[in-house]
Amino acid sequence: MRVYYVDTIGSGGSSLDLRELLMHYKKKNITLDELQQMCPSMTYDMFRSRVQQLQDQEILSGVRSSGNDFGGLFRKYHIMVGSLFAESAAAIQKDAVSLGISGQVDISWYYSRPLTMWQRDKADIEKLNRFLAQRNQEDTVSLQQRSYDIFGNEKLLTGQGHALLSRLHINDESLGIMADADPLMMAVNPAVSGEPTARHLIVENKATYYGLLPYLQESGFTSLILGYGWKIIGNISQLPAQCCSSERHHLCWYFGDFDWEGLRIWHSLPMTESMEIQLAVPFYKKFLAYSPSEGKMNQKPDEAVLYDFLAHFNEADGGRFRNILKQHFYYPQEALSPEVLQACWKELRYETGKLL
Repeated sequence: MRVYYVDTIGSGGSSLDLRELLMHYKKKNITLDELQQMCPSMTYDMFRSRVQQLQDQEILSGVRSSGNDFGGLFRKYHIMVGSLFAESAAAIQKDAVSLGISGQVDISWYYSRPLTMWQRDKADIEKLNRFLAQRNQEDTVSLQQRSYDIFGNEKLLTGQGHALLSRLHINDESLGIMADADPLMMAVNPAVSGEPTARHLIVENKATYYGLLPYLQESGFTSLILGYGWKIIGNISQLPAQCCSSERHHLCWYFGDFDWEGLRIWHSLPMTESMEIQLAVPFYKKFLAYSPSEGKMNQKPDEAVLYDFLAHFNEADGGRFRNILKQHFYYPQEALSPEVLQACWKELRYETGKLL
């Protein structure tokens, strides 16, 4: 069962607004127990009143077949995404009109996300919009050159900027970027073949890659992939072709440094119908057995990303992870020895359904 770590605000220590918390919930349905776990400091009467208010606003729709609790609340609800994000979507649309965002830039992804995500990306979207309006259609250049042309940063589109293009449904061709992404750096396990699902472990750094490589053949995974920080965002699309298995479903677990940058890399990995991204939870849990390192003072916090990360952990572990970042501490992947890394991979194998 998932347990949500909920921060508190205000002098009274009241729980974060339940509607705001639902904006970071990944599924379309939610049980009453999960709703209560989101706001553990609320009294039942307060909680019941808030849930009923969300029902009146048509943000929550009760599943009648689930039954009711003693207070009359349904034991399961559908989350009505349109109503949940209606205010945010209206604000974004108004913003887009005032900024002159053209139809070439599809901002609909933001309509079902917290407003903070739009605010985070807005400046870069403005730059992209200006470039598209002025672009010479005959001009074709490298990814790095185009990144500099648009954002004044030659590395942005090789990292998190590529995820931005994916959200806006902007392809490389429309920006005049030369084809041929860099090949994915990976080791393939010849012992695994013929299964309908290919399983992959992505790690951020070279030391971790080499620490895990000896275990690849025993792992039951199709491949071990070296992400090299943000580089993985630009070349993960090469995975099906490099495995010669475009027709298979690819399930990828990601393990990176526990710092704001590492969390953003995981959060930015693109998902498609044939490629699913998961968090390699056992590795991160093992971090907590060690003392964190001090540093990373200049990294920018991202609460939306952290909410999604903490959804994979219980309240106690979530609180520890949050406090580590708050104190500007972090965990590098190198905190785990090769032996510990391999034990975590084995645990991952069986925690994720014995490779079903």
